[in-house]
Amino acid sequence: MNALWWEAEKTWSPADPGLAASMARASAAHAAAISNTVHGVVGKFHAVRRAGDLEDYRRLSPYAVLFLRWEADFPEQWRTAGPWSPWGLKKRVLRQFADMDVPELEAEEVAWLTLRAINRNQRCEDLGYVLVARSLDSPMLRAGIAAALHSPLPTVRLRASYVGWAMDNIQAPVTLASWRAWTAAGVAVSR
Repeated sequence: MNALWWEAEKTWSPADPGLAASMARASAAHAAAISNTVHGVVGKFHAVRRAGDLEDYRRLSPYAVLFLRWEADFPEQWRTAGPWSPWGLKKRVLRQFADMDVPELEAEEVAWLTLRAINRNQRCEDLGYVLVARSLDSPMLRAGIAAALHSPLPTVRLRASYVGWAMDNIQAPVTLASWRAWTAAGVAVSR
């Protein structure tokens, strides 16, 4: 597909009918190949948001959890395995779990993934776990956050404090700007 794009002088809609037909076939083959990967299945999971099909949402949610677990366990492999950057898909999965709630069968694992995000070095789009924490709010999650408040690492304590604060202040926005304002104001919550 990329070779055809170069041949078509960097356009996906070449004027030459033969090249356009080849481009269409290559594009269809590429889409079919992607649909058979975890990226494709997670893309279908995200599409459920627009369709509002809760049965498909519950059926596909284990794959979305697998996608997040893959990033947690093997970040370099996860980052380079797909045909494009996975950060946007991670952001959409976390937003979808926060907005549509995590299905009961996946709730414990997503809570653990949330705690792992709090306790590790910051990764792109980890802010989405704050919204997921609000959605999941459970004694197990709160206990893990309380434990992270006693971490020897100051950044872990700060993130745990912010997540706990965001869970207690559900009306507050969760954005990069709100995180920066919260840290600048010295709002760190002691629990």
